[in-house]
Amino acid sequence: MRSIQSTSRAKLARCWPRRSPLAELFLLALTASLLHLAAHPIFAPDDVRPGATVFRGSFVAASLLPLLDLVVVTLLFSSRRTAVYGHLLNGLIVVYGTVLMGHYGIAAFVAKPPETPVQWLFKSMIIDVAIAWADFFAGKALHESWLREPESGGGGTIKTAEADPRPPGERASTSSARTL
Repeated sequence: MRSIQSTSRAKLARCWPRRSPLAELFLLALTASLLHLAAHPIFAPDDVRPGATVFRGSFVAASLLPLLDLVVVTLLFSSRRTAVYGHLLNGLIVVYGTVLMGHYGIAAFVAKPPETPVQWLFKSMIIDVAIAWADFFAGKALHESWLREPESGGGGTIKTAEADPRPPGERASTSSARTL
């Protein structure tokens, strides 16, 4: 009984540092999803028939990437085995989002130029792009935290060449082990 409790505590201690970046990743994706659903409503009031709503299929694509980030990327980052795929998909979503939001911002400026610097800031997509890149860097930190953990989970050692204090010529042929 005692070994089960100590094992679960050790497992909890290893997983605890990842909860904060995973929550950050989830909350940034949730913020992006809500911003996109507010800016590009899929269901909008119909101008022709008052009281009726109309489905806007062209806005589905604008809301698809943040929802994909919210659900799929968060699930992929929750496991060590799939974290690399989460990092890859998160990076693709951020690059696509940056390009698409940049295009949308430039097109909006051409259609109606902003009059003040405050309008320029809030009508441009700079804030939305910054949220996307913050989401990417949260995912990068989470991915790197998975890489720092030893894969075996037992022993708490990571084999590195940097841990050996001897000069490179005096090191043994195998790399030394450093205890965490």
